[in-house]
Amino acid sequence: MKRAPFTKFLAAACATLTLCAGVVHAAGISNFTVAVSSMAAGATMDQTVTFVTPSGVDSAGDTIVLTWGAAADLSGLSIPSDVFLGVDDDALCNGPFGGQTLAASASTGVWGVSRTGNAITFSPPTDAVLGTIPAGMCVQMLLNGIVNPSSSGSLSLQIGGGFGDVGYGSSAVSDGTSVGVTACVGSCDSGGGGDSPISGSGEGDTAAPTIYNVHVTGLTETSARISWNTDESANGRVDWGRYTSYEIGALTDTGFASSHTFEVTGLIPGVTYYARLQSVDIAGNTAVYEPVAFTTSDTTAPVIADLQVVQLSSTSVTIQWTTAEPSTTVLDYGLTESYELGTVSDSTFTTDHTIILSGLEPGTTYHVRARSADAAGNEGVSDDLSFTTLIDLPPSNVTLTATAQTEDILLEWELPSDEDLAGVVVVYRTDRYPTNPEDGTVLLNALATSYVHGGVSMDTTYYYGVFAYDAAGQFASGALDRASVTSILPIEEIPVEEIPEEIPVEEVPAEKPPAEVVAPEEASSEDAPSVGADSGTTSGDSGDVDSTTSGETDGARPPLVVSEPPFFEERPESILEPSEPGQVSEKDIRFLVGAANILLSPRADDSYAVLPDFPLLIVTNLAQTEGVVSVRFSFNGSLYNLAKAPSKAADRVGFAAFKAKSSDVVSAQVEMPTQASRYLGSIQVEYEGGYTQSFEYEFEVVPLGFVFSSLKQDRAERLADARVELFTMQSGRAHWDAPAYAQVNPLTTNQQGGFGWYVPNGTYEVVATKTGFESASSGAFEVTDNLARPTIGMQPIPPPLPDAVAALVEPYTAVSEALLAIPAVQITVESSPAVLTVVAVSGVASLAAGFNLIPFLQYLFTSPALFFWRRRRKGFGVVYHAYTKMPVDLAIVRLFRLNDDKTGTGKLVQTRVTDTAGRYVFLVQPGWYRLSVVRQPFTFPSAFLAHERTDGAYLDVYHGEPLRVDGRDAVITANIPLDPSDDAKRNEPNRVVWARRLRRGQELFALAGLLVSIAVWAIAPTMLALSMVGIQLVMYALVRRLAAARKPKSWGIVYNEKTGRPLTNAIVRLFEPKYNKLIETAVTDWQGRYHFLLGPSTYYSVFERTGYDRKEIRPIDFSAKREPAEFAQNVGLHPR
Repeated sequence: MKRAPFTKFLAAACATLTLCAGVVHAAGISNFTVAVSSMAAGATMDQTVTFVTPSGVDSAGDTIVLTWGAAADLSGLSIPSDVFLGVDDDALCNGPFGGQTLAASASTGVWGVSRTGNAITFSPPTDAVLGTIPAGMCVQMLLNGIVNPSSSGSLSLQIGGGFGDVGYGSSAVSDGTSVGVTACVGSCDSGGGGDSPISGSGEGDTAAPTIYNVHVTGLTETSARISWNTDESANGRVDWGRYTSYEIGALTDTGFASSHTFEVTGLIPGVTYYARLQSVDIAGNTAVYEPVAFTTSDTTAPVIADLQVVQLSSTSVTIQWTTAEPSTTVLDYGLTESYELGTVSDSTFTTDHTIILSGLEPGTTYHVRARSADAAGNEGVSDDLSFTTLIDLPPSNVTLTATAQTEDILLEWELPSDEDLAGVVVVYRTDRYPTNPEDGTVLLNALATSYVHGGVSMDTTYYYGVFAYDAAGQFASGALDRASVTSILPIEEIPVEEIPEEIPVEEVPAEKPPAEVVAPEEASSEDAPSVGADSGTTSGDSGDVDSTTSGETDGARPPLVVSEPPFFEERPESILEPSEPGQVSEKDIRFLVGAANILLSPRADDSYAVLPDFPLLIVTNLAQTEGVVSVRFSFNGSLYNLAKAPSKAADRVGFAAFKAKSSDVVSAQVEMPTQASRYLGSIQVEYEGGYTQSFEYEFEVVPLGFVFSSLKQDRAERLADARVELFTMQSGRAHWDAPAYAQVNPLTTNQQGGFGWYVPNGTYEVVATKTGFESASSGAFEVTDNLARPTIGMQPIPPPLPDAVAALVEPYTAVSEALLAIPAVQITVESSPAVLTVVAVSGVASLAAGFNLIPFLQYLFTSPALFFWRRRRKGFGVVYHAYTKMPVDLAIVRLFRLNDDKTGTGKLVQTRVTDTAGRYVFLVQPGWYRLSVVRQPFTFPSAFLAHERTDGAYLDVYHGEPLRVDGRDAVITANIPLDPSDDAKRNEPNRVVWARRLRRGQELFALAGLLVSIAVWAIAPTMLALSMVGIQLVMYALVRRLAAARKPKSWGIVYNEKTGRPLTNAIVRLFEPKYNKLIETAVTDWQGRYHFLLGPSTYYSVFERTGYDRKEIRPIDFSAKREPAEFAQNVGLHPR
């Protein structure tokens, strides 16, 4: 049975209901109330029983039994459809009561209900456990269809059963048709004079009417009917709201009657409202009953939107989605659409949902389904979403350098940027390079960046391999280098005077020729350069690298960086020509990026463009080869081994590169240099018998795209921390799925404003946003080299016109000079009207320019008509801040009547100004209409919520579209979000301080004008002087309303963490987290104080001050707040 409204049957009349809850032989229940819909003898009534159980229900045997007196007739009850059992979440019995599932007999998760004579037994579920109904909770039963005894008297009710609590009560049964009441207001035994209207003056009637028989019926998702009776004729009024301040609206009926009914509309589904009832009799005696709580029905399931993968790795995924109303978070997942692997859930009610799945298998396709249920139990279910986890590639290689010293060899390397890097294994041999971590003597197994190999033999070449490994135990293919320590002859054996004769200086040949690229057909064992042969050391195979430019200049390509090729342990005598049968060919070599999902395409000149600091996977297919001993990649002065990857990773790599079997593919992953330039790399294949092949490739590390803030790019100021989002234009515009390629979208520009992605070739667009700048787009662009890196210019939002500032400052200067020019009291009196007029006019001008005086006056003179001209009104629309959800007051809302074809701007027919709660309402006749809103510093329509129809508690969100009205005397109450101006100047710290001082100055001048006018009137009490006092008093009131800052109830303090002293002029910024929108900036005063007033939403805040470390507080979650609340947290900053 669907639960009836809680307030339909609240407590019975105090004159006719007697309750005697008490202890019999077990725990006595408390807060025992019985509400009946009728106390008439023989009448069929609905009964609500409410009590607090001190013991609770903890097992299947803890039955709850309700037993009525023998005179009652329960035979008309249909079990279980006419019965409801609910449990509150506290002992206040104010709802909502969570309904339990009922059936004729108990089962798993289901309560059983049965009737035996005049006893109703509630049997707990068969799997009931401790806390099925927690001790101290409020329990409610509703029973529809009990027949009262046929004669007047009382009807008893006893509560007992296996749960151990007892209680007893009785309710009166009367002749006639009297009905149950919810409260006694005034005296229960002295009414106001009967049901008939009272004539005459009412003299002698001092008793307030009695309000009884309160009902809330006709509950829908958006409306409710509230009715009550009074024991004498009186008028009626209902105030209602989401809080007991009854802030939303009021309905009034000035007619006198004993029955009162009001229709409340414009409500939100599934929301608890509070109403206050008021009746005044003809003598002016007032009865008030409050609160009446009721909850609108909610049968609409939450709509799941924007279900997407936002982060993906080889073993985990982050899934996000949104709902328009707070609801739970549930994600089913599995390898098929049966979602057989399980469910992850979070019972917290929220509109932004995030689930992280971990422990997944690499390279595996999964299916997920999102579910969200609102507070009413309505559940929305998404369509299936599938994703494939990334293959768990081995980590990138280190960059190794081996340097021979006097008696040892220093090994140094740079670690790759892999997040799951666990350590490195250092191995050496003296006959050849190691091919894996077990191929040689292990020197080190740790997460380190250097090692000194001591105790080495002189004149012996040591071949080193450093193999990085990750948390999964996968090893990189290996970075290679070699070095040897050469013995040096004793100095005393070579007399200095003999050196010119034995070894002429001019005859010493150059031992290290300049680095050059050796063509494969010219390479031989004699061609191998010997580095530093006479210096006693052999360095680590990496020649000097020339400095390079950081980007392209005047269209010229950067110079080619050519490093001395690293050595093989022996140079073969014969070099094989590529593409011979059984040998590696050009088509067997590929380069992959983006988690091995993107095959790099060569450019027109056969070079490859790569991004700085991104990993590059070098892959060679050996399927058609024979006798291959090793494959190595020489790049930027370093040598890397190519090895077989683990099976699943090798399968993905082989398929992406060649559609080949994993056992035939070897690979190495290398991070590209930071410096933008051209680099020469080569792949060297060694065969049995000492033969080798060499393939040379040119790589260009290109500069990242960037975001800048000037019209002219040649003098652009690059923008750090701008948000850039990539869209694919392949089949319509869509957000590009970056997680599938181990990248992030959107991302934030680096300190140089740079950004870039590896993408499949195609058409794309990038959109950049940043606080204080207009959003900008790259426009559609074509990618042919797998790099998305456009350049985007952003325009600062223009500062406000300087005239507005001048209008605020000039009046104060003029008034100050006029006052200082007064030489004596007599002259003051004579000139005071003119001076005070100047003060008043100046104040009015400044208020009109900077503090919304005109909208306030318009509201002041139209709001009485707006809020009291109709006896009954059907709700309000609300103008509110799109980020903070705070109502916006003094917004001018205009209503335009459109032609039937809905073209043109239309004819202005009505104007309203919102009150402090942001409310407005229009009463209209059938036709087409459009709304517009003006309020500084806001913009309409909202771009932030451009595609939203609901926004949390706000339904029917309006964006400027035509409105159709079909009924007469209809009301327009759309909720209208406004975006705050993104004017960067408005949130500059200096501007914030200036605005604060300006408001104080305005208030001081207004107060000075009032005091001066009072002094003038005291000296010369004329009508003119008195009128000046009145004008200045009005001006001071306006300033207090418009310009004076509201004093917060609490302050946050920013202080020095070391000394505890408050920090003056610390900058506190408040942001909206979804799009990182700057909402408000505060600057601490001389006491280090700041505060923000926040609506029901989520935020984060950043605290900064010169000479101190930046601090961020995230998240600041006010989404559960019912009313605006202050954020005032004490924050300590650490000095640098």
